[in-house]
Parts: sequence; structure tokens; C-alpha cells
Amino acid sequence: MKRVSRLLCITIAGFMTVFSITTSKVQAQTVDIDALGAIGMDVVNSIREGYEGSVVARMVGRAGAKAPTGSKGIAFEIILKDKMNAISTFTDKCTTQLSASSTDQLADLITVDQSGQVVEYIQCKNSTSDGGVRAIINQIKSGQYDEATLIATKESAEALTEAATQAGLQVEIVDSNISENVTIRIGKPTGNPADM
Repeated sequence: MKRVSRLLCITIAGFMTVFSITTSKVQAQTVDIDALGAIGMDVVNSIREGYEGSVVARMVGRAGAKAPTGSKGIAFEIILKDKMNAISTFTDKCTTQLSASSTDQLADLITVDQSGQVVEYIQCKNSTSDGGVRAIINQIKSGQYDEATLIATKESAEALTEAATQAGLQVEIVDSNISENVTIRIGKPTGNPADM
């Protein structure tokens, strides 16, 4: 039997993940966009700009999307949701969705299985300021996120892990491998695609 092989490229937040799909397995390799040649870069940049524009369009109407400090957090939630759904397509077939409210105390994202049962609550963190990190550590101490997985931007994960260690907390902060710089760039528009 002939093995069918296809490539699927997903470009999110400055990296391109190339999935090689065969009838027997899925392999993924993440490529730093900067490593591509000039023509490849033009194609990838067009894809990235289109994707980032879709994130901005989906930010509209989400509480905090127009706030100067909230917009990068909303952008992070949407990028992380997309990244998780892209991976789940080839693995566990779960779906991650935004919570009903961006001010939900427990979760920003909710992952459900194929039968609609909740399998994970996810709290997204995208703050590196001293005050923001301190507030998150206090929320962790209070038990606010005991039922949720904490996933943060690269920079936030580093700052929060260090602060949690200093506070003597035993908590895992998952690094999303999404840069805060990307969420800031996408979050700069006010939620109106015309502002891009």
C-alpha cells in the first residue's frame, strides 16, 4: 500500500510548524522564520500578516480588547487557542475555546473532548511587570487557579516561575513558546482591523 504524505504549514507567532502527515504517523518540526530565504520569507510574512489580522478581528468584542494593557492578553488567548487546536487536530481531537467571559476567574480557555466534556481549564498569563507578576503570585497563593493549568508567554513564564520559586510555591507555569513581543505587536491595534 502506498503511503500518503502531505505537508501542512501552520504559522503562528513568528514560527512555522511544518506537519508531515502520513497514513501511519504525524511528525512536526518548528522552523524559525528567520532561517528561510528571501522568497520564503515573503510568503511566510504574508501568511503571518493574514493570521495576525484574523487575531485582531477576533479580538473585537472581547472585554479588554481595547484596553491599553488588556489587548496583549486577549491576543495571547487567541493565539494560544489556535496553537492548541492546530496540535489537537493531529493528536487527541480535543477543542480549545475561549471562555464565555475574558474576566472569568478560573479560565481564559476551556478544552473539551469530542463528547463536549471539559478536560482542562487554562489560565493564560502575559505579564512581566513587577506589579503584574506580584498580583498573579498572590492569585496563585489564594488558590484561585488550583483547578486550572497556567500557561504563559515565554517571558511571563520565566518571570512567574522565578517569583513562584522565591515565594516557595510549588506550581508549574507552562511556557507556551509564544513571545510577549508578538502579543504586544498584535495587541497594539484597538481591536479594529482598520487600525492595523
